[in-house]
Order: sequence, then structure tokens, then C-alpha cells
Amino acid sequence: MKPRSQAAATATAQMLDERLLRLKSARGDAPIQNPRLAEVSELLHRICEAKTLDTARWMAGDALVYLRNYISFDLERNRD
Repeated sequence: MKPRSQAAATATAQMLDERLLRLKSARGDAPIQNPRLAEVSELLHRICEAKTLDTARWMAGDALVYLRNYISFDLERNRD
């Protein structure tokens, strides 16, 4: 029998692997037409595939920048 913490880590890893498979299978189902949102979506998928927390954090920061740019652009466009 595995120690409890090791079993929990294995269960977590298995759950993350299953999520990643679901994401990969759904990725092309509804392509995002807006290029700014597509960039955010791509980064979110890559975050799920990241092997280290530092890499995921770095990509999350980029995703936030892209999302802010999209919101700013959308607000400017709707003002006119």
C-alpha cells in the first residue's frame, strides 16, 4: 500500500492528465474567431501542459496582458 501523500499525489497527477486529454480533444471543436482571444486561449492550453509552476506563472502573466489588451481594444471599439 502506498503512503497517503504519495497516493494523493498520484491521484492528482492522474486527474490533471485526464483534464489535459479533455482539453486537447475539445481544442478544435469551436475555434475562436477573435485573434486576441485566440492568443489567450492558446496560452491557457499551454499553461495546462506546463511542466513547472514557474513556466505556468510566466505564461499566466502573458495571458493576463493579452486579455487586458483585448478588453482595452473592445472598450475603445464600443465607444465609437
